[in-house]
Amino acid sequence: MDGSNEDLWTSADRGATLVNRTAGTSAHGLPWFSTGSSADGTHLIAAEQGDVWTSSDSGATFVNKTKGTPAGGRLFVACASDSTGTNLAALVANKDIWVSSDSGTSWSNSSVRTDASGQNWLALASNASGSRLLAATGDGDLWAYSAKPTQWVGLEGATLSLVYTGNGVFYATGATGYLQLK
Repeated sequence: MDGSNEDLWTSADRGATLVNRTAGTSAHGLPWFSTGSSADGTHLIAAEQGDVWTSSDSGATFVNKTKGTPAGGRLFVACASDSTGTNLAALVANKDIWVSSDSGTSWSNSSVRTDASGQNWLALASNASGSRLLAATGDGDLWAYSAKPTQWVGLEGATLSLVYTGNGVFYATGATGYLQLK
């Protein structure tokens, strides 16, 4: 996704058949940047230039979850979901990281007044429980988030490849080793 005005499409057969889920809706033609999914594909999250949208019915319908909230009206560039669609996160370009622990009903800024605020955010991944996040910047830096205690830790100058190995486990691999997110 590159922020072009397009629609959101889903597939129930690994891409053999695609269904346009936003044509003819208020979500049609928005500048989408990123999507995420629960483990079973029932709960979806999508980030666009302005808001974050979710679906709890495998994409049959999408609901704007940040409009009218403090997180609304921002340039979201990446998003992620835990395995259940309950714990969500979204990155705002050159700003902050917003998280929700109630499927997007309410949002809080997890990086306000931290060194993570104002980064050139690019990509985001979540572990299965949503308690750990890994965010990458366009400058090549990595930031790791832990919900307990709530903190962002910069991994300055790191470059990586993000690999999902199944069962809610991601490996961020780089020249100096790897970081496992469960």
